[in-house]
Amino acid sequence: MLSQKRLFRIRREVEWILRLPSADRKTSLSLLAEKEGVEYETVKKDMYALAYAVIPGGKIPESYEADARAIREAIEKGLLDRQKCESAALIFLEHDPIFDLDRLGITGVDDPYLDEIKSLVLEYAEKTAELKAKRLGWHPARQKAELWRIAGSKIHSELPRLLESSTPEEVLKNVRRLWEENLMRAQAAWHYELALQELKKLAEHAGWDHLLEAVTRDEITLDSITVEWVKEHAPKDAESTRRLIRFLSQVTAARKIFAGRPKQF
Repeated sequence: MLSQKRLFRIRREVEWILRLPSADRKTSLSLLAEKEGVEYETVKKDMYALAYAVIPGGKIPESYEADARAIREAIEKGLLDRQKCESAALIFLEHDPIFDLDRLGITGVDDPYLDEIKSLVLEYAEKTAELKAKRLGWHPARQKAELWRIAGSKIHSELPRLLESSTPEEVLKNVRRLWEENLMRAQAAWHYELALQELKKLAEHAGWDHLLEAVTRDEITLDSITVEWVKEHAPKDAESTRRLIRFLSQVTAARKIFAGRPKQF
């Protein structure tokens, strides 16, 4: 059950988002948090709980189950407007991190090459999050949270740390290298997820229940031991061979990218 204080806060959060549907998410929610006298993370948690409660989809993380249930109960009792809640949750989730690309750059620098790399990083991250959500049965809000986690680490951690440690003459060169490194990591992660998709299908076909459970729980790493086991035990029928070839090609692609990563600067 929601406390009256939190119920009223969620109402105000919903109204705030509906009034500013195109605003930058970080800025908008930060202003709201300041207005409410709470932390940014508190407002963000409210909105994710709202999304889990009103948007149908996959599994809800355990940490949000009680909040989502309480919000649904409040809606059923007429304490929250269902239509407004659904609209606000969709706006919250539809705000793509790619909208914040300007915050990932260097003030006053026009660099089309850098802009292209940043766009590619977020495109790969989005494709990877979508594949991972499908494999693990994630709720749409969980998928978006994963994408924001990736983008947020770059906006609020990697880039500021780099700028602080670089001289003015080094900034552009170092930022380019940082994003080139990010692009390689994003490409490798995408190939790695594609390999897991193929492994899941192969495990289903081969009847490897233990391996299938590990893949669907995200409790597996594609190290050399795992890959060799799959190669050795894969059935010899055409379907298994086809899946095995695809699995190995994606693993190889990911490893080649990681092997070619530039050294840290």
